Amino acid sequence: MQHFKLLTFNIHKGYNLGNREQTLSSLKNSIAQNPIDFLFLQEVIGDHQHPKNEIKNFISNAQYHYLAEDIYPYFHYGKNAVYQKGHHGNAILSKHELEFEDNLNLSLTRLEQRGMLHLTTTLNEKKINLLCTHLNLRHPHRIEQVEKIIYYINKKIDPTEALILCGDFNDWTAHLSKIFFHRLKLKEASQEYHGKHLKTFPAFVPLLPLDRIYYRNLNITFTKVMLESEWKKISDHLAIYAEFTF
Repeated sequence: MQHFKLLTFNIHKGYNLGNREQTLSSLKNSIAQNPIDFLFLQEVIGDHQHPKNEIKNFISNAQYHYLAEDIYPYFHYGKNAVYQKGHHGNAILSKHELEFEDNLNLSLTRLEQRGMLHLTTTLNEKKINLLCTHLNLRHPHRIEQVEKIIYYINKKIDPTEALILCGDFNDWTAHLSKIFFHRLKLKEASQEYHGKHLKTFPAFVPLLPLDRIYYRNLNITFTKVMLESEWKKISDHLAIYAEFTF
């Protein structure tokens, strides 16, 4: 296999903007219609959680199980935020076999419990490191979390191996891209392909480039924000799609 496709998406715990409707079934229909190899998801509920209001057809089992069923035979979930009614975190769904490496704790405050899920897979006899994360809202916190990520990658991942780091970085100033490039030689997919970071938030009229796909030792051949109307109704963020070759 010389190429693969991926999508990264903050699914907002399976609700649309304003938390008015449960949208997991719409998300599943959308991903089922696209031949995507890897799905990087943030704000995924990993256990039963009762909605604040009664919502028709609420899906009470772990969301990554529901989304993976009949589509993705391999998946892993990294629990980050734990509360009375359940927990949520990051998840990676895959059509290719996965190996769990770590779920790095990036939490700095009680109100924002964050982490980075690290899995590996092998395609075309080449190892690929898959990392999925969600960073804090405050810039100083994000800088501290990026330092932890840089330390982890330098310590745990061979610099010659392929690496993809996806997620919601909450970095509307694009400051983190400069740090990742200078410290880790990570390129950002939208910046490389379009010459700029693509806007993903809020979904109905995207103004801020919060979501990113960083990579190294791979070639980006295409990327876009999922601007189609059905994607705008799934979450408060928009998803980013990308295609890579070795």
